[in-house]
Amino acid sequence: GRKCLWDAVTQKNEAAKSIYWHESFTGTLNPSKSERRVLQYFVLGDRESAIAFLLAASPTDEDFYKHALRALSLASFPPTNSAAANLPRNTLQEKASKVISAHCSSSDDILSSTVILGLVGRTLDAVFQLQDAGLWEHAATMAASYLEGEERRQALERWADHVIHSQKNGWRGLGILLSAGYVGKVLEHFHAEGNALAQSTLLGYLRAHYPTLAPSTFMPDREAQRKRCLANVLL
Repeated sequence: GRKCLWDAVTQKNEAAKSIYWHESFTGTLNPSKSERRVLQYFVLGDRESAIAFLLAASPTDEDFYKHALRALSLASFPPTNSAAANLPRNTLQEKASKVISAHCSSSDDILSSTVILGLVGRTLDAVFQLQDAGLWEHAATMAASYLEGEERRQALERWADHVIHSQKNGWRGLGILLSAGYVGKVLEHFHAEGNALAQSTLLGYLRAHYPTLAPSTFMPDREAQRKRCLANVLL
């Protein structure tokens, strides 16, 4: 019968055998051999192994950023099989980005770390990264520019907590929350501190200037429960 000179399965099997023998090498790989290893993984369609190999580089490696760029590019490459196609398109990209971001952060490259997190939509983590680096004002600006709703609340609460407990500036911290509209959190703080005067003053201000606002909108749950219990006792 006729012999097939080439077919896809045979080609990939031969390539896989070659990779197997190269992986069994225990010595130090020079840059040329490292690049060839990544190329072998890539052309075989094994992006996961290629990315893992690239991300194994130390942040102190002189080629770290070149490896990082290649890893992100591979993570963004269209999937080659149906199984991969069924996964979220950004799964590999997100994993690679988080590892690279952590490496950048460990070497004090906060800018790269933050931008890479933003690349995959981890904007809240990027804000946290800036906060952890002590760049609180930049983090607040980023929160104002990119975050909304629950994510913005988390970022501002973290900032306010830092101002209150680390900087020992309670009123400024509460002012941050109040300015952002998180009245309930401010009332919770007053309640926890036993500052009934400040709590009643703020409640009085709200009732005077926002008469149509329901108390449940800004009153902490625990305080509301306490008032209900007290009312039941009095009745």
